[in-house]
Amino acid sequence: MGVCESCMKKADPFNIIMFGLSGGGKTSILYKLKTGTTVEPAITSGANNEIIKVENTEFHIWDIAGNESSQSNWKFFCNFPQAIVYVVDSTDSQKILKGKEEMRKIVFQPDFNKLPLLVFGNKSDDQNSIPINQVMELLSLNEIQDRQWFLQKSSSVSGEGLFEGLKWLSDILKMNN
Repeated sequence: MGVCESCMKKADPFNIIMFGLSGGGKTSILYKLKTGTTVEPAITSGANNEIIKVENTEFHIWDIAGNESSQSNWKFFCNFPQAIVYVVDSTDSQKILKGKEEMRKIVFQPDFNKLPLLVFGNKSDDQNSIPINQVMELLSLNEIQDRQWFLQKSSSVSGEGLFEGLKWLSDILKMNN
């Protein structure tokens, strides 16, 4: 008997689109996940993308620049996203409130209907970071009823919370497929 060819086929990576305001740490998170090292912050132009493996799951993560032009043209970078990651700077309540408005513009687009949402409350290792329950309140996450969402405190410097967030996303995507 031969081995079932379709049983041996490697699963395609899940397409993830990552948004957030400039300076929130999207690119730093992407490369911390990819290389395990901290990268010097730089302004992203357009998008960065990497394949990230967490346990037995691969994610193709598209880090979309924080400017309005890139965020409104996300389809040029990532077709058929299966989940959204939104990154907020948890040290600045004003940026969180601005991020809330931007996040809602993105999340409630028809193309993103019901996609799971992972929110990283980044920079949680900073002494000025806002407690995660306050970040949740500022973002009004409890008002989001049309999809599964999860808020994970994180640090793109130490790596805290990054793999835990993607583990949650992996579990949700596998359950939904």
